Amino acid sequence: MLWPAFNIALKDLLDSWGAFLKTPESNYTLTDKDDGWFGKYGIKSLEADDRGVFNDTYVTPDPDAINRGYTSWDDFFTREVQSGARAVHAPENKTMIHNACESTVYNIATKM
Repeated sequence: MLWPAFNIALKDLLDSWGAFLKTPESNYTLTDKDDGWFGKYGIKSLEADDRGVFNDTYVTPDPDAINRGYTSWDDFFTREVQSGARAVHAPENKTMIHNACESTVYNIATKM
């Protein structure tokens, strides 16, 4: 059973949340406090699995600022990767599919 009123309400909620994530008020977790993304636990998670030093791996508007210069959560979440930080093997091979920078390989298949 479809619930049109629920779908409309959910869309309104998600649109409002998306708009909030683009505001400066949304970057309150971008701190160096223990529960912040740049605190000792958060930065460890961001740099885990050989991702590299955060400021060397990602474009940071202000590397010395507590929030690294990201103006909002959306700004942080959609951050750019430094050129050269992620190797692309055989870029001339147009038959090769590369995984995104923050994902892992699920399966490798050959001779398909």
